[in-house]
Amino acid sequence: MQFFNRLFIIIVTALLVSCEKDLPELKLPEKTTSGQNTFGCLIGGKVWANYGRRCHTFGCDETNLTADYGRNSRGPYLIINADYTAKKGKTLVAQHFSIVGYDITAPGLYDLADENDVNGGMSFHADDQYTIYLSRHGNAFINITKLDTINQIVSGEFYGELKLYDTTLTAVRVQEGRFDIRLNEFR
Repeated sequence: MQFFNRLFIIIVTALLVSCEKDLPELKLPEKTTSGQNTFGCLIGGKVWANYGRRCHTFGCDETNLTADYGRNSRGPYLIINADYTAKKGKTLVAQHFSIVGYDITAPGLYDLADENDVNGGMSFHADDQYTIYLSRHGNAFINITKLDTINQIVSGEFYGELKLYDTTLTAVRVQEGRFDIRLNEFR
């Protein structure tokens, strides 16, 4: 009986240890234009890329990267959402990066926010819901290298400076951003 108790403890311990994986070592994706569903950048000099499963109030799904291109009363828009979800020991690390651009109609360089900082921009939600970095007009740009609404592909690069939402003193630089994403259905 003592043998089975020890064996049980060893098996349970092994299972618990194997479930706690270290945070992955991320690499910037290659610059491509074929709809490979890649996204990454340097935030404050550290690599950030979409990773893991997207979790929300109603559960988790495998979609951690989406791109919507459509038209509303304001005109054409592009919305890209990327999520990073991993465990660090027993702590869940959940981060979100978003790009919203208006009047994007063809390849080219676009400022992501208007003069009033109300339409478009970049945002980064760090490890908790209260650490949110936002772009300001003239500080966040997207360079569309491919916009193919027939084959549903958008590719490009992005960069800028994001400031902590409640202050202008704390900022992070977003550099070497790149994406190559299959669009959700054109609306």
